[in-house]
Amino acid sequence: MRLAWGETGAWRPHGGRDVAVRDLAAGDMIEVDRALWQVDRVRDVPEDEWDDTDREQYRRHTAFRGPGLRRKAETGGDGQPAGPGEWSLRPVLVTVHPAGGGPAQRMRVRFRPYQFQRSTVYVIPAHHPVCAVCRELYPCHCLEIDDAADASMAALADLESVLPGCCWHCREPVTSRQKSIDFPGDNLLLPGAEPPVFHLRNGSPYCSAAAVSYERRWAAADPSRLPRLECPGDLVQHIDGYECTAGGRCPGALADHRRRLSHQSNAAYARSCERCAAACAKRGITIPAGGSPG
Repeated sequence: MRLAWGETGAWRPHGGRDVAVRDLAAGDMIEVDRALWQVDRVRDVPEDEWDDTDREQYRRHTAFRGPGLRRKAETGGDGQPAGPGEWSLRPVLVTVHPAGGGPAQRMRVRFRPYQFQRSTVYVIPAHHPVCAVCRELYPCHCLEIDDAADASMAALADLESVLPGCCWHCREPVTSRQKSIDFPGDNLLLPGAEPPVFHLRNGSPYCSAAAVSYERRWAAADPSRLPRLECPGDLVQHIDGYECTAGGRCPGALADHRRRLSHQSNAAYARSCERCAAACAKRGITIPAGGSPG
């Protein structure tokens, strides 16, 4: 069972209000997975029914802190650490049943307020809006489907507006004086359109990042395709050249790599590397105790 606690971006029906979990009363209606449920009973979970997580959180919230720390220990009325029954974030057990009738069904929901920044429940009044078509709490799934369809149509119209020879990210023309990259084959953004081309500039509007994102899809669509902008391997710069763990699938030293390591600028790495040591011996280079080979 999922019950929203006012998280950022969480769906909420219209017309409700936030209520502290301990202020819930029998008869209050709440939303659970977009269905309407009614509260039967609210009670604190006895300390002997706490689990290890409950006990650890209680200890952390009631332990005295040293001066200068942002959060102080939670105390009771006598200034001493709050007891289990006084702790404001103690777990609570709520019993609910379907508000719309139907088969008798009751569920118990264990709330742990210490897990959330806002330990409140969204209570829905008896007079609340519902969709006239699907009878769901408003706003219903129908509106979300319509919004998604509108967004898809807008995105399609935007892609269809890209002119031939223009970058598929910024929509500006790609000239011979600009660095760019094209991706032969089917257009994965707009099937049936010409193969996309992107600028390779790192500044706003960040066409290069869009090209890297597209290349991942482009390479995944055909395992025979070799990436040119991004390499999954680790690149090592030796005294006599580069080496990548991706081997023959590496697009080159100029591509973005998962990790880069230079033996030229680190004497410790150069001394421990057989390839670098051989290259230095061949060229008559002495690797000093510290610094770069010279």
